[in-house]
Amino acid sequence: MDNNRPSVAGHCASDLRRGRALGLGFALLACAATTVLGLGLRHWLDGPNIVMMFLLNVVLVARYLGQSAATLSAVLCVAAFDFFFVPPHLSFAVADLQYLLTFGVMLFVSLLIGHLTIGLRRSALLAEDKAAQTAELFALASTLGRALTREDVARAITVVQRALPDITCRLYALDDHEHLQPEGAAGALSDLEAMAAGHVMRDNKLMLTADLTADAHPLMILPLWGSTRMRGVLMADMATGSADLMRHRAMLEAIAALFAASLERLHFVAVAQQLQMEAAAERLRNSILAAVSHDIRTPLTALFGTADALMLDAAQAPEALRENIFAIHEQSMRLNGLVGNLLELARLHTGNFQLRKEWQPLEEVVGSSLKLLDAALARHRIELHLPRDLPLLEFDAVLLERVLCNLIDNAIRHAPPGSAIAITAALEKDHVEICVGNEGARIPEAQLTQLFEMFSPDTHAKPHSGLGLSICKTIMTAHAGSISARNQANGVRICVALPLGTPPELPRDPEDPPGAEAGPAV
Repeated sequence: MDNNRPSVAGHCASDLRRGRALGLGFALLACAATTVLGLGLRHWLDGPNIVMMFLLNVVLVARYLGQSAATLSAVLCVAAFDFFFVPPHLSFAVADLQYLLTFGVMLFVSLLIGHLTIGLRRSALLAEDKAAQTAELFALASTLGRALTREDVARAITVVQRALPDITCRLYALDDHEHLQPEGAAGALSDLEAMAAGHVMRDNKLMLTADLTADAHPLMILPLWGSTRMRGVLMADMATGSADLMRHRAMLEAIAALFAASLERLHFVAVAQQLQMEAAAERLRNSILAAVSHDIRTPLTALFGTADALMLDAAQAPEALRENIFAIHEQSMRLNGLVGNLLELARLHTGNFQLRKEWQPLEEVVGSSLKLLDAALARHRIELHLPRDLPLLEFDAVLLERVLCNLIDNAIRHAPPGSAIAITAALEKDHVEICVGNEGARIPEAQLTQLFEMFSPDTHAKPHSGLGLSICKTIMTAHAGSISARNQANGVRICVALPLGTPPELPRDPEDPPGAEAGPAV
């Protein structure tokens, strides 16, 4: 099929020459018919009226037969008027020199009218082409607007083929791995085409070349750039020369923009649907979590009270029974803490809490957290490093105390008895970082980011629910802060960061000397 394309172009050129010859022939016949009509009416019409008939002939020829036929008609009409209607008749001789001016004006007016008529015709044809292209673009936009999948977008290529029947278009879209994939009937890219497409996407500029196809046909590669990133490329080729392809550049660029917008719309629709599903799943999980936690609270209260009552008589119980009482008490306490964490997490995730943020020193909340865990810290030594120049920070003291208690309790749970629990704070560029570290086992690097997810997989020998660190993450997010875990030489360190902000200015002390200004609270 490709071998026939040159012969098809030759036939097109032959048809063009044949059409031009027919136009010249019809112009000659039209001039002859006008002359015959003028000869029949010359007894009733004056010379100027005969001239008008010849000018009308030129206009009609220019309107329907084109530039060459109009030029020939103008020359023939002037010659026929001279030969048949200017004395001496049947001769090109001119008895009166004023007719020379008449011939010149007539020829000039004929050529001018023919040129203007052809210009109007071309403008009308161009307007028709633009209207047809606009209609096709509207049809393409409507088709792409209804597309729900990439397959629907690829099928819209058929609309492009109707608008540009001489051009073959192929669509290639980027997948999730940033690789170009053919859409619809488009074939796989050759190595050269893939390389050229990569350049087009990187530079965001179209490329026109004939070196990428086996039959050296001109190929235009257009980038499909959306509002946020590249979506793929559109390839267009045709059998004729690159000049013909460039003539359709504006139309192809408009088509490429429509395909890019459609692919981007599908991407954002998929993202929105995914977010909606995740939000619905999160709401369902939180609802179930809150309901289950409240339902467990009632029997748990009875169980916890019974375990406390048994502990009062545990000293007089036999050894085997005493161990069972201790186990029941320990597990009921653990279950009580777990349910409390569930309720707290459900409350935090539903957003039914308000931060009571105040500017206050960090040392106070660290001290209160250590006091709450005094009994648990009895078997460990505390290494506390808080710089004296820490500024005031804006936070909810109750919630931040909960964060520090969870971090310290987590460090104690996974540290051997007698080891150190290190609590440090450091002033960074735009935040204060508070870290709690222990001397326990390290955590695989791949699991460090999973520690703060609800019910995260167990990374230590001792069981844990993963709720405490998830609560910490939620609280720190509400404070516009962050939380992270990192391994150290002999254990794990978990750090939270609080933004510095702008502390309020302290009022000037009345005992300060005059002229002294109040500074920021530190």
